[in-house]
Amino acid sequence: CNSHYLLHKNWVGYWFEGGEGYTQSIQENFKEYLEKEKLRVTIGRLTKENINDVFIKANVPSKVDFLSIDVDGMDIHLFSALQISAKVVCIEYNAKWPANIVRIPEYYSNYNWDGSDYMGSSLKAITEVANRKGYVLVGTNVTGANAFFVKKELINNLFVEDRTPEYLYNPPRYWLIYDHYWHIGHPTKKVGKYQN
Repeated sequence: CNSHYLLHKNWVGYWFEGGEGYTQSIQENFKEYLEKEKLRVTIGRLTKENINDVFIKANVPSKVDFLSIDVDGMDIHLFSALQISAKVVCIEYNAKWPANIVRIPEYYSNYNWDGSDYMGSSLKAITEVANRKGYVLVGTNVTGANAFFVKKELINNLFVEDRTPEYLYNPPRYWLIYDHYWHIGHPTKKVGKYQN
């Protein structure tokens, strides 16, 4: 979990988990935070149709400090639909696509990632959506998995001047964190439509 550290720093968070099979594990591993109400968990699939209603029902504030979206495929669609405002957004991108390519997977409300490379949008596509929502790309992680965006009015001179996907893109280097990804990336999926 890319925001687990924030719980250790006394942040309060909301976790929306689509996999019902993780309920017991979450309750066991995050018991301390759940009991202190530092972490609130909602189990159930998020879609672009329900995400705002689910957030309202969970009492998520309309403005948050940090938002992380990592659902292995439909990330850009959830981000596009979401109406809350965050100072910083971390969102997974598909580093299979070079920095100058716009690729968005076709939307499926019941999509489940199958382990293939059909698992998200290109960095450029996500950056275009983020820009429309008032965010600026400030970096990506070295494994080529997560992109970081900051609200435009908070940028000041805190980040590199060249904030283009072409400059900040990192290629897939999944082997740096997962032993089983010793190869370049995920297996290629022969089918899977993209909207451009």
